[in-house]
Amino acid sequence: MIQKEYYESEADCPGYIYFKYSVNNRTPAHFHDSVELIFVEEGEFTAIGGGKEETLGQGDVFFADAYTPHLYRTKNGSRSFVLVLAARYLRDFRELYKGTLPMFMKAGNDKNAELFEFLRRAYGRWQDYSPLMRAGFADFVLGYLAARYPPKERADSRERRFIADALSYINDHFAEPLTAEGVARQLGYSPNYFSAQFNRCVRENFRDYLGGVRLQKTQELLHREPGTGVGAAARLCGFDSPNTYYRAKKRAEERTREDEKP
Repeated sequence: MIQKEYYESEADCPGYIYFKYSVNNRTPAHFHDSVELIFVEEGEFTAIGGGKEETLGQGDVFFADAYTPHLYRTKNGSRSFVLVLAARYLRDFRELYKGTLPMFMKAGNDKNAELFEFLRRAYGRWQDYSPLMRAGFADFVLGYLAARYPPKERADSRERRFIADALSYINDHFAEPLTAEGVARQLGYSPNYFSAQFNRCVRENFRDYLGGVRLQKTQELLHREPGTGVGAAARLCGFDSPNTYYRAKKRAEERTREDEKP
């Protein structure tokens, strides 16, 4: 099942804040101008950000800075909180620390118990929180993490911008005939460099990633317009035939089953 859009434009809206409890979070590569945090409450959680990979456990925290491509591949049994914060919620943090949080924050012996108790209480009342209360919630979370995990200087953004440009281009042109070589030329990169960087950051080759985008777009179109028909919807979303669509769908389902194996 395709769970998320690859470029999450809604996460770049001013004032956007997203807080959710997630079970077995498996999310393909995506990015946004907001920052994203994962707080692992239970089980093993594999997070990949900017080409770096860590398996996290109870009490650990993952942080993806703005425009850092990230994805999650977890086994059954993981439970976590997901928090996405638009840039406005980072203003005080950026002003105070002039940097960013570490990407992978491992818990100590206390498993960040105070933080997780705070998250549970807030989640239980989240719908009743006013905008001011939500801003205070974000400040507490960022302040807690900054006190325990000293912020560091932000890394060069060239790599983040490379993959952000690549994923944005695919998201905008998925219905057109696309190849890795063609996209590389459009963005001004050599095909070899483009493919190597894409595979390292996304952990998926260009063809499979593009097929996943087209699958998601086809499913969205069929949901919006169920009378369209699978064949017509698939062609409108970039597949050259229904058979190509079904092959991509089968491959995606096989990979999902592989990820779900204990």
